[in-house]
Amino acid sequence: MNIVSYRLLAGFFRLISWVPLRLLRVAGKLLGNILWALNGRARQTSEKNIQVCFPQMDKNQQSRLVRHSMQHLGITALEMAYVWCRSPQTNLSRIMQVTGQEHLSAAVAEGRGVIVLAPHLGNWEFIGPYLGLHYQATLMYQPAKRPALNKIIFDARENTGAKLVPTNTSGVKAQWRALKKGGVVGILPDQEPPVESGAYAPFFGIPTLTPTMTFSLLSRTGARVVMAYAKRIEGTGDFVLVIEPADEGIYSSDVQVSLAAMNAGIERCIMAAPEQYQWEYKRFKRRPDGNKKFYP
Repeated sequence: MNIVSYRLLAGFFRLISWVPLRLLRVAGKLLGNILWALNGRARQTSEKNIQVCFPQMDKNQQSRLVRHSMQHLGITALEMAYVWCRSPQTNLSRIMQVTGQEHLSAAVAEGRGVIVLAPHLGNWEFIGPYLGLHYQATLMYQPAKRPALNKIIFDARENTGAKLVPTNTSGVKAQWRALKKGGVVGILPDQEPPVESGAYAPFFGIPTLTPTMTFSLLSRTGARVVMAYAKRIEGTGDFVLVIEPADEGIYSSDVQVSLAAMNAGIERCIMAAPEQYQWEYKRFKRRPDGNKKFYP
């Protein structure tokens, strides 16, 4: 790692982190409007995703949702500097309300381990400090491509008290061991996996390559599952952390039923704040028919 690059990047992030979150959101919204005007890959991918996921919307409704999602993309980008450079305690202070805590508490009390599924909705980085400080959770971590950025993110997540494990076989084994001990693990369930680690299941009615890791962990441990997301409170710099029980179908021994239920749970979370979802991600890149031209 280039130490100069690290210090410059870390210094820039620390500078941003001292700006109040409420002002960062104003700046992030402006950044999102610029991204919208540039009409680059992020906007084009968002337009395609929203078009196929919300066919019931007319063109104006779809366009409005795309623009709002681009604004939240800009907000997320600036919020990341804040959450990575502030203490876990400071980050938790931005969570004004936790709804559904009873679902997580009840699942933990069963002693079979708990899988927390956190879609890329709102700002998922605020969930880590909550799980780390309260439950010493085991979280998967995929290194960033830039070494300097990777160190910043890794140090921030490790500082929460969570145990970080890699997104490979050894990481899955570490999560399995944590669950067998009755622990809490966190998984981001809405990223496209390698073909050998996924199966196609409906997501907004579209066959989507879906990770089978959660199904495998459930099959081996009998753990419980909850959904969680940190939703922005409009007009503030704060969040509400929402915890919901997963669809019962996720516990099915049939992989197709389980994956469909997991995706249905993700959809339900998204519908609570669709403008705050990561629509710029190419979620439908690999098609079951081999079509490689889904996106522009």
